Amino acid sequence: MVEHRSILTQKRILVTGGDGFIGRYLVQSLKNLGSHVIKFDRDIRNYSGFEHRFDILFHLASAMPKNFFQNSQEAYAINRQGLENALMACARQKAVLIFPSSASVYRIPYTDIKIAEDWPVDPLSPYSISKAECERVCMDSVERGNVQTAILRIFNPYGVTQRKNSILGYVLESLMENKPIEIKVPLARRDFIHVADVVCALISAGLCPFPRPLNIGSGESSVVEEIVKEVLVRKPTSSSVTFSELADRPTVIANNQAAFDQLGWQPKIPLPFGLDEITRKTCPII
Repeated sequence: MVEHRSILTQKRILVTGGDGFIGRYLVQSLKNLGSHVIKFDRDIRNYSGFEHRFDILFHLASAMPKNFFQNSQEAYAINRQGLENALMACARQKAVLIFPSSASVYRIPYTDIKIAEDWPVDPLSPYSISKAECERVCMDSVERGNVQTAILRIFNPYGVTQRKNSILGYVLESLMENKPIEIKVPLARRDFIHVADVVCALISAGLCPFPRPLNIGSGESSVVEEIVKEVLVRKPTSSSVTFSELADRPTVIANNQAAFDQLGWQPKIPLPFGLDEITRKTCPII
């Protein structure tokens, strides 16, 4: 990201969700590039927290899937009201808004096809429905000429300190605590993308926002069972490991060509290197 340094040193950047998994990496990367970074530390439903002066807003804060199971109405309100506040603040300051969405908004193809951005949006879970709705709000704002935004549909991010509710986060936490491991969809294929590559995409989008959603994934298909076994080779355990025999084989793999065409972005960290990293380091899982 050397080419970004001269531009970012002149930018004031607000980050919501700066203490989360991706947020921590993003904040540190921006600071390393010389940006003036402000971490949003209030409830995103409270507009007063957006009164800082900024040029770019990375809106990472949101309710997570588990929050929708606990209280779906509150979780939906957090995502919708938080985004509306972020858009109002950006409109007032003529700032750019970067919104990380999720690959879960797509209809599951159940084939090895690489999903491009024109694949049907058909979210199944309350979390995914919320993300899809927030995408529409962002695109409506662009069409009205109110705010310049970029939407990144992130596939399966992973890295040190990843979330417990991710596949690799769950496996690593179980290994650290010597708990049994049960993989319910071992034959599913996933697109794992290293958090450092995600951060590079976010920063690139901040400097050159594209008004339509872009896929951020490795473009590589990985069978969940095989990846879990790779982790176990690197981090042997006495815990029991069970792979379910469910026939369900959901497959979600990114076609990331548009991100390269529009942002000049492409993933650089291969999965074997990333697996070495997460199994070698003992940082806490959040």
